Amino acid sequence: MERLMPETKNPAATTLVIGAGELGRAVINGLLEQSPDSAGSISVLLRPSADPAEEQLARELQDKALHIVRGDLARETVDGLAAIFAPFKTVVCCTGFVGGPGTQRKITKAVLQAGVERYVPWQFGVDYDVVGHGSGQPVFDEQSDVRVMLRGQSATEWVIVSTGMFTSFLFEPAFGLVDLERPKVHALGSWDNRLTVTTSDDIGRLTAAILAHEPRIRDEVVYVAGDTFSYAQLADMVERHLGHDTERVLWDMDRLRSEVAAHPDDGMRKYRLAFARDTGVAWDKEQTFNAAQGMFVTDVPGWLEQRKGA
Repeated sequence: MERLMPETKNPAATTLVIGAGELGRAVINGLLEQSPDSAGSISVLLRPSADPAEEQLARELQDKALHIVRGDLARETVDGLAAIFAPFKTVVCCTGFVGGPGTQRKITKAVLQAGVERYVPWQFGVDYDVVGHGSGQPVFDEQSDVRVMLRGQSATEWVIVSTGMFTSFLFEPAFGLVDLERPKVHALGSWDNRLTVTTSDDIGRLTAAILAHEPRIRDEVVYVAGDTFSYAQLADMVERHLGHDTERVLWDMDRLRSEVAAHPDDGMRKYRLAFARDTGVAWDKEQTFNAAQGMFVTDVPGWLEQRKGA
């Protein structure tokens, strides 16, 4: 398969960011903010595309002095991906499950085969050690498999950044958790169940800070959080933001399980069931990396305020 490597074999191009979607761009911005002179050392893996919007994105990245690498995660073999990854010391995976089932295992296998010095996998989510297998969301099972792969070797250092849910996903209409228009807030499993959320911009900043931290962080799960709250507290925050009451609806476990059983191919219903937990999807904000470092993060009221009138 034709592959475009960086235009110049720059020995300083030591970091590869896989993907330039919402999270990828945030991580790139975080790396540049952390070290403004580092642009020449950063490459970005994009899939081959003739789409004008994607080509415009590539040009914008190149205008920042970043290098573009081409590769299709879904179509490439493990050997092909390993060849792409081999020149880099650090690989940060910022593309999630768009490549289909098994993509994260394939990327991880290729990273290890390539002998990459340090790897940040796509684990920007829940505590997969606690959630384990059988959560109702198959991609969660795959994430647990990735951790087993990383812990089963010692040649490649790894850093997992546990972020909880992306803050924006709380308000994703297809997910159905918060509807600001109607307005309505749903609780998954129980009003006392808690969630941790972090904005993509904060994840980018925090990931860059974690990679730059001294002493060096290696082979460790690092927890960050923009906010942690119960579903009841979430409804309270929405009401304060809107200035009036919201409808509160509990989706209990029986309902969530029956919906998954009736619609086994519906990913959003599986996500609702997976997050209807009292463990593994939330941790105290006071015990996070950002709290220990005194780093500012955006909580839910702050996120809502930023979008007021938008």
